[in-house]
Amino acid sequence: MLTVPEVVELVGVENVNLVLQITDEDGEEKVKAILQSLFTDVMSESKESVTGAVDKLRNRLHKESQVG
Repeated sequence: MLTVPEVVELVGVENVNLVLQITDEDGEEKVKAILQSLFTDVMSESKESVTGAVDKLRNRLHKESQVG
């Protein structure tokens, strides 16, 4: 997720770190709570914020595909 700065911009570094720290030992309830928080943050963003992040992601991926 750290390689997707557009997602980090939407959900925040704290949520990204929580997701990255999930292990096989974490219980279902903990994982569910983290993912619900992440989803809530994305859904709470304005349409403009989400559209901007998606546009940035699309543009970056397009540029990367031209280089590779």
